Amino acid sequence: MMTVLITGASSGIGAGLAKSFAADGHLVIACGRDASRLAALQQLSPNISVRLFDMTDRDACRQALTGCFADLIILCAGTCEYLDHGQVDAALVERVMATNFLGPVNCLAALQTQLEAGDRVVLVSSMAHWLPFRARKPMAPPRRR
Repeated sequence: MMTVLITGASSGIGAGLAKSFAADGHLVIACGRDASRLAALQQLSPNISVRLFDMTDRDACRQALTGCFADLIILCAGTCEYLDHGQVDAALVERVMATNFLGPVNCLAALQTQLEAGDRVVLVSSMAHWLPFRARKPMAPPRRR
């Protein structure tokens, strides 16, 4: 039996992983920023405990994760926002980068002592930029003519 810490556990892939690990008898520390979804997840199994925080907030990460020990750490939280062709929105890019890039860095910094002990870390990212989103040109792969 392992203890598995999963960020992004309130929905999507993170929630699926939390359910799967708990069903296999592992202890799961489910982390996310949606209290109601985390509470619903926790009701599914006595093997699931939750930690509510926003990983874009460095201090919140430190408070939530200091002293937290797991055999496996899965940093799975992420977001995706789209722009239509020709649009530029710096605030949108900042939000996405804060969650998808700085969020995992904040978590890793908070878990640094544990990481020095040699535990395993999985970083989950997206390949969405390879998909041909018709109206979402910034996410679509370049086309050669």
